[in-house]
Amino acid sequence: METKENLEEGLDLARKLSEFQDMVLRAIGQSAGQCLGKNGKQENQLTRVQLRILKTLLVLEEPTLVNMEKILATSKSSLFITLSRLEEKGYVRRMQDAHNGRLVYWYATPKGEQEQRRTEEEMMKLFALHYEAMEPDVKQHIKEGIEQFYLAYLCAKTK
Repeated sequence: METKENLEEGLDLARKLSEFQDMVLRAIGQSAGQCLGKNGKQENQLTRVQLRILKTLLVLEEPTLVNMEKILATSKSSLFITLSRLEEKGYVRRMQDAHNGRLVYWYATPKGEQEQRRTEEEMMKLFALHYEAMEPDVKQHIKEGIEQFYLAYLCAKTK
């Protein structure tokens, strides 16, 4: 019986999280649309995918195409095309493994790391403006919820 109750509770939490995520993503999406490029061809504007790739490269221990494919849930060919575009812009570099020439690692360059940080900071500032325009009670609920969710994330991350 308890398993069924836990499942129902888990489903209810998943539904609420999904609804919350949709609301937050809409707000962030409105902000992000002003900061991000659409097709990746703009000189100083990353797309959402390019931004995710750069963030992933900055934390991944073994940044291979296969590892990134799993984390980003995208095809190798799409990933390779995007990485090649980022490489042309000087945001990433590739390096062949000294012992296995078929193994290639991808790294964010200082220029790529700087662009990723600049883009995220710009998006956060725009979201902060959106947050500031909310009604006080809505802001309070969102603030408390995000802080609690983040606390839970930190606890789960350390286990």
